[in-house]
Amino acid sequence: TLEASLRKAKDEADAASASKSNFLANMSHEIRTPMNAVLGMLHLVMRTNLSSQQNDYISKAQIAAKSLLNLINDILDFSKVDAGKLELEYAPFEIEEVLFELSTVLSGSNSNSNVELIFDIDKGIPPCLIGDKMRLLQILINLSSNALKFTLEGRVTLEIKCLAVDKGMARIAIAVKDTGIGISVEQMQHIFDVFSQAESSTARRFGGSGLGLVICRRFVELMKGELFVESALGEGSCFHFTLELPIAKADQKKQLAKSQVKRRSVRILVVDSNESSQAVSIRMVRTLGWHGVKTETVPQALA
Repeated sequence: TLEASLRKAKDEADAASASKSNFLANMSHEIRTPMNAVLGMLHLVMRTNLSSQQNDYISKAQIAAKSLLNLINDILDFSKVDAGKLELEYAPFEIEEVLFELSTVLSGSNSNSNVELIFDIDKGIPPCLIGDKMRLLQILINLSSNALKFTLEGRVTLEIKCLAVDKGMARIAIAVKDTGIGISVEQMQHIFDVFSQAESSTARRFGGSGLGLVICRRFVELMKGELFVESALGEGSCFHFTLELPIAKADQKKQLAKSQVKRRSVRILVVDSNESSQAVSIRMVRTLGWHGVKTETVPQALA
């Protein structure tokens, strides 16, 4: 019957798709290894004596190789999730470490001096949580890098808040907000589609695989959360999600050192021309029990 034929065709298509995802997931090591070797060799060549022309050629080859590796990583990560072969790690980690590594990665990729990156972190977040640190870091890198890429001027803010602590669990809300180009209502319908970007001109102008947001959404879902987006064309975007993570026992010595720092009476002068960054810094200073004064310019600070 027609129904049986359609069902058979669908099953065959699903099986073919699954086998492709499985193949790519299994090829992960074999595909990444030669690319890492190429990058390693280019790095070693850069350390030798080169003419300015040779240096220019090698630099461009290095940029192209890194772009290719990023694309390969996106495809392989997606295929692993798609094939059901990606398992999350559950181990203690410090949110401070995640933020340090994130800032290191983003400082190297953010070449636009017209965009300021702001971390707005709630002091009430437990210092040590249990979960997949690397996957959480990858989500934050993808969302923050995207925001920086699509923001020509203004700011990108990573906001992490602790909504509740109950029965050894912490409910953490994470949001990445930007003042970028934004997304229209029509484009929002396809923002999480596989190998899709908001529009074809976006791919030409900004590059990328169109897999970053898909991977973020899948990772968040694996962590029992849901990734949401709020945006308007020309008014920036906000990607946000909430996770419930078990609280791990933090190092007592570290906690004691922090509490001793808090008890000291410290006067802090915050000099920052960006109002948002200034507000975040002053709030952090005052939350620590210190005295904070703010000013916008160096002459004001000197006075």
